[in-house]
Amino acid sequence: MEKIVRVGEYEFPVKSTAASLFSYRRNFGRDGMRDLLALVGGMNPKDHPKDVAVSAFLDGNFEIDTLYRFIWVFAKAGDSTIPPMEEWLDSFEVTPMDFVAEVFPQVTELLFSMAKTTVKSKKKPYPPK
Repeated sequence: MEKIVRVGEYEFPVKSTAASLFSYRRNFGRDGMRDLLALVGGMNPKDHPKDVAVSAFLDGNFEIDTLYRFIWVFAKAGDSTIPPMEEWLDSFEVTPMDFVAEVFPQVTELLFSMAKTTVKSKKKPYPPK
């Protein structure tokens, strides 16, 4: 899944692929699936992205550094030339909260796409007795 994210006057491509969780572990030494589930846990993917962002903040389960890591992984997949995370984030002339408020609603779809499966189970249900 790919899209263009806009932050103020800036825009950058983001991309979520099967390799995103491996990139997350390689770059940050953390279990991406565990962090992802903690980040999106309790959020409803059917809600409007801005509502998801607000509920994530209010819920108290939201860790801003985890979100920054995923945004950077998605951006790096979209453009392999971006610098290391802190250097890249420093290039945006917006406050940290403005960055999150603008980017989070735009990447929720990518986050949810990583946490769900579209593969149907091949196991047949047991016949009723």
